[in-house]
Amino acid sequence: MRKASLKALRGATGEFYGLEKSEPALCTVGGHEQKGATRKGALPLVPVVVLLVALALAVALAGFAVQPAEAQTAGGPVVAWGGFNEFGQLNVPSNLSGVKAISAGGVHNLALKEDGTVVAWGGNYYGQIGVPEGLSGVKAISAGLSHSLALKEDGTVVAWRGYNAYGQGSVPSNLSGVKAISAGTYHNLALKEDGTVVAWGANGLGQTTVPTGLGGVKAVSAGGSHSLALKEDGTVVAWGRNAEGQSSVPSGLSGVKDISAGELHSLALKEDGTVVAWGDNRFDHGSVPYDLGGITAIDASVYHNLALDASAPGPITSFAAIADDGKVSLSWKNPSDTDFQTVRVLRSTTGTATSPEPSAQQTQIYEGTVQSYEDTNLANGTTYYYTAFAKDEVGNWSAGATQSANPADATAPTIDSVTPAARPKPAKSTNVTATFSEAMDEGSLKASGTFTLLQKGKSTPVAASVSYDAATKKVTLTPSKRLKSGETYKVMVTRGAKDAAGNPLAAAKVWSFTIKQ
Repeated sequence: MRKASLKALRGATGEFYGLEKSEPALCTVGGHEQKGATRKGALPLVPVVVLLVALALAVALAGFAVQPAEAQTAGGPVVAWGGFNEFGQLNVPSNLSGVKAISAGGVHNLALKEDGTVVAWGGNYYGQIGVPEGLSGVKAISAGLSHSLALKEDGTVVAWRGYNAYGQGSVPSNLSGVKAISAGTYHNLALKEDGTVVAWGANGLGQTTVPTGLGGVKAVSAGGSHSLALKEDGTVVAWGRNAEGQSSVPSGLSGVKDISAGELHSLALKEDGTVVAWGDNRFDHGSVPYDLGGITAIDASVYHNLALDASAPGPITSFAAIADDGKVSLSWKNPSDTDFQTVRVLRSTTGTATSPEPSAQQTQIYEGTVQSYEDTNLANGTTYYYTAFAKDEVGNWSAGATQSANPADATAPTIDSVTPAARPKPAKSTNVTATFSEAMDEGSLKASGTFTLLQKGKSTPVAASVSYDAATKKVTLTPSKRLKSGETYKVMVTRGAKDAAGNPLAAAKVWSFTIKQ
């Protein structure tokens, strides 16, 4: 199954039937569910409402897994599914491609192509899929219950045929300068470039009676018999049917960035990624899940809602990497997001990671919620780069937090063996050697006072040269003159001797020998 995700959520003001979610990227709120209460991450099973299509559409635009059908990447085919196909609304045209936007109506669908043309399919008993011949230059579409709208690049609106008993299919003759449209059940809204709203169609409950003086609007949404407008200041205005409270905007609601009008309820998406609902709540669709956050798009239907969580969780903080001998100790603080799920850490010797996915260069060394990890069996003297990503429960990854560390030898060297020994007594021509447990720093061994030979009773070291063989890890002191017969000599190797990593000798070494007669 290919991966895809919804850039925006748009559907008919109707019900979906028997949908089951494969991955928790698309969340639902409410619904007339047959098996238990709806929660975040559970799609409800709802009964079919005749004339309200059992349909879902998705254009694959980036990261949501859709089942049972496949979704492809941007510009690819449209996918439709559901349990009711009497009008062919699930039969996506086989040659449909290059789609950039979709809209599902009652029993018909619209697709806007990259070239600005529109394709329609499904129920046509009112002519709602009869796209006007030559229609082009379209930048937005919206399907109502049984009529269709298109917004052109020149700011004009086109409606075609469809059920027009309330005039919803008859665009006002002087309408121009439009930047957004929304088709409701039997009415429409148009948002103009100047921030004003024009409405037409059914008005039995005041849904097309735009409040006097309404301006500064940046988004509109037409519901069943009510209308919503989002203002530039982040507040919401509602009008029309209010029997269920759908037009009673919660007091103090602000910081809103998107709106969606359902059949009898309303949704608002706030800048902080939370969702506010009001109006009809008979099936809990007005009760937003307590853990719903990080939402980037919303859509209200009849008895359920959709919310798209495409926002990344916050990154981990206080990321630290402490190098030691052959290991690096990592620590961090997990993000505080309510939907945080796990942290993944990648390691590389070539640089930090730009993606949380492991690769030939990036090795995954940890995934979990414990806020520390010890990376062992590392090569001393090598720089290791670490990138940590946080993931939320719907699969969004945070930006990577990075650290680097260079493990180093921290073990003090020791002397494994020395010559000459006290017995048997060595000859006058003997050299003095010490073999170490690991590679040593030659400069430290040759430094004055590190490796010395003293004749008993003398305070001045015997004149000698010092050499070091890295292959055998042996240092040799060669006296410049032969040693004296019968004399006792003392050898000292001080802690000035250091290994290649700079660790001093664990303990000074002193021994004596007497030259044979």
